[in-house]
Amino acid sequence: MSMKCTECGTDIPQNAKFCVSCGAPVGGDAPTRQSQPKRQQWLYIVSALVVVAAAIIIYSVSSGPETATDPHAGMNMQGMGGQASGDPSQGAMGGIMRELAALKERVAKDSTDAPAFMRLGDLYFQIGRFEQALGYYSGAARANTASPEAWTQVMHSAFQLGKFQTALDACDQMLGINSDDTEAMYNKGAILASMGNREEARKVWETLVSQYPDDPESQRAAESLKQL
Repeated sequence: MSMKCTECGTDIPQNAKFCVSCGAPVGGDAPTRQSQPKRQQWLYIVSALVVVAAAIIIYSVSSGPETATDPHAGMNMQGMGGQASGDPSQGAMGGIMRELAALKERVAKDSTDAPAFMRLGDLYFQIGRFEQALGYYSGAARANTASPEAWTQVMHSAFQLGKFQTALDACDQMLGINSDDTEAMYNKGAILASMGNREEARKVWETLVSQYPDDPESQRAAESLKQL
C-alpha cells in the first residue's frame, strides 16, 4: 500500500520515512511550505536575487545610456555648439577641438599672437596637460614680454611640472615688470623653499612681510615662515 507525499504528491511506500522525490519527511513531521528548512529558504531567496540582478543588467544594457561606448553620453550639450553625439566633430568636445585647431593655425601663421598662445595654454592647463600648457604660455610670454599674466602662467605650469628654475625665472620676470607684485614675491619664496633653498626663501618672505605688512600675501608669508 502506498500514500501520497504531502509536499510533492509523489506515491511513496507506507513505511517510508522520507519522500524519494523531494526528500520531505513523511507523516506528522512533514513541514509546511511556510516552515521549510532554512537552507532551502535561503536557496529560494538567493535564486530570486539572481533573477532580479539579471533583469536589471539586461535592462541597463538594452535601454540604458551608452556610457561605455560614447564618452560624451549624458553630457548636456544644449547651447554648447552642437548636440550630444559620438561624433567628435559635434557637441562641446567638437567645439573645443575646432577651437584648438583654429588657434594652432593662428600661432603657426603669427608667432606674435599672444592671445592665441594664452588661450591654448589655458585649454591645456585645464585638462592637466602642463607640458603643452607651459609651451604655449612661454610662447605668449615671448610674444609679449611685458605681460604679467603670461609669466604668471609660465610660473604655475613650470611649478606643476617640477621645473622650479623655470618657475623661478618667471617670478623674476614678473617682479621686473612690477616690483610691488606681492603675489610674485610670495611665490618666489615658495619656489625657493621647494628647491631646498630655505634661507633664500626666508629672506624673500621676510622682505615681503616688512615692506607690505597689511597685504594678504604678507600674512601668508608670515605663516609660511613659521614652517621653515
